This record gives sequence, structure tokens and C-alpha cells, in this order.
Amino acid sequence: MKEIIERILQEEQDSKRKIEQAKQKAEYILSEAKAQAGKILEESAEQSRISAQERREAARKECLAGKESKVNGARKEYAALRISKEQNIPSVARRIFSEIISL
Repeated sequence: MKEIIERILQEEQDSKRKIEQAKQKAEYILSEAKAQAGKILEESAEQSRISAQERREAARKECLAGKESKVNGARKEYAALRISKEQNIPSVARRIFSEIISL
């Protein structure tokens, strides 16, 4: 009888030890999962930051390209207008000279 009680007590202690080991293993797995989740969140945040920065830079470049295109268009228009006015100067000068002479 004593042996049976001792064996039951021993099995109970073994069961408690196994339960404690299982709890420790579960806590370890949980802490590892939390660490991995934190790392994934950090990497995701960094990737989002980089992506946003790249989009801002692309938008800035696109805006600058648009402004440069408008400036170049205005320059071409001004140059054409200047050439047109330069070509008109001799004809206007001749007309004025003719009017002066005819007086």
C-alpha cells in the first residue's frame, strides 16, 4: 500500500514538473513570437517610410519637370516673339522714315 501511495505521489510530482516545463516552453514560444512580431512591425514601418519618401521624391521630380517644361515653353514663346518684333522693326522704321520724308 505504501508503495502505491509513493508511486502516486511520484507520478503527481512528475506531472507537476511536466506541467511546469510545458508552461515555460509556452512562455518561451510566446516571447519569441512577440519578438518576431515586433521585428516584423519595425521592418514594415521602415519599408513604409522608405516607400513614402520615394513617392514624395517622385512627386517632387514630376513637379519640377512640369515647371521646367513650362519655363522652357515660355522661353521659346518669348524668343519667337522677340524674333518677330525684331523682324518688324525694319518695316516699321521704313514706314516711319517714308512718312517723315513725305512731309
